[in-house]
Amino acid sequence: MNMSAVSLASVKKCFTEDDLCRFGDKYALEYRFHEKQDMYDNRVLEGRVSSLSSELGMNLVHSTVNVVTTYESTSLDPAPLLLIGMIQGNISLKLGSQPIELQESTAITLQLSKESVLEALQVSGQYLNVITLSLSYEAIDHLKINLGSGQGYGRWKIPSCLIQGIRQSQKRKLSSLMLEGLGLQLLAYGMENQNSEEVCIKKLTPSERGRLEQIRSLLAACPEQTPHMIDLAEQAAMSPSSLRSKFKSCYGESLYSYLKRCRLDQAHDLLLEGYGVQQVAHRVGYTQASNFITAFRSHFGYAPGRLHR
Repeated sequence: MNMSAVSLASVKKCFTEDDLCRFGDKYALEYRFHEKQDMYDNRVLEGRVSSLSSELGMNLVHSTVNVVTTYESTSLDPAPLLLIGMIQGNISLKLGSQPIELQESTAITLQLSKESVLEALQVSGQYLNVITLSLSYEAIDHLKINLGSGQGYGRWKIPSCLIQGIRQSQKRKLSSLMLEGLGLQLLAYGMENQNSEEVCIKKLTPSERGRLEQIRSLLAACPEQTPHMIDLAEQAAMSPSSLRSKFKSCYGESLYSYLKRCRLDQAHDLLLEGYGVQQVAHRVGYTQASNFITAFRSHFGYAPGRLHR
């Protein structure tokens, strides 16, 4: 289904703070950049960004980039329908006061309002392959999409066949028709499966969210430790099964997955400080360095030895 009058722009380069600010002016995003280790290095991203726009109000951006400098972004305008597909990498999001961890091979569909803005955190040192698709009401009517209630957000797994198609497309320059086709396929899967794991923000009380955040902070503070589920449940004033389900509902990942990610993020920082791979593996809670190397490569896309040279 052609959206008519499609324009395509594709850029492969180093992106600076000024580049992202110009991008923000176009798509109503506000950027905040963390302090750099090298004040003379003005890079924020390196890689390719392809964008597509139509007269009907469909905007699609496909980014395959390495994050050089940690930065945050905030949506400034309401969006009737927004879809974010994470092909590779991880992004920390916040919808209003609700934190969302968007993992690899996962997508979310949501609607943004003035009261519920979307914030995102991209951490340096990782590779991101992500597709973002936003639609106006005119595009939604044209595609005959049922928006539903608009409460919370829908999260779903991206089919492996579509993941493979997107990765294969990276090997050649995309035409506007190919990029549009990928976006519409992703949208079709999202609309069909948006209720497979629907999360309503109102399901968790403020007290429950506060207790879950305490558990999350505890795990982040000491990721090298492996706390017992019973102890965590007691601190959260929940049963172990309730803690597991509510933590995943709130943050989009299991307790174990979050702890593993915290360990690997800490390991990344220690390697940059000059610690050896074996030493880092034990410091972040791995008894076998080989298991650490496998987990690190799976998370960041490269071996830990690349940082320790």
